[in-house]
Amino acid sequence: MCFDNVFSDDAPIRALAEKAACDKKSTSEKPHATNACDEQHGMVREQRMPWGQKLDYAWRDATIQVYCHRAYYVFGERLCAPE
Repeated sequence: MCFDNVFSDDAPIRALAEKAACDKKSTSEKPHATNACDEQHGMVREQRMPWGQKLDYAWRDATIQVYCHRAYYVFGERLCAPE
């Protein structure tokens, strides 16, 4: 299972992480701001470990780090939360 966390395709995890980063950026802006995912942004750093991974997403004015892991470290639903 640890190999799955490190070597498998992580497209679904990246999608969860990007959504978490966009949600965090949207809530930190003005109340009537546009959706942060509509603005130009991108992943600038990724660190994969057997127990989870960290991804950094950058906008022109902010960088948000997101930590993703499985609910029970090596199995269970994947969870992503901005740090």
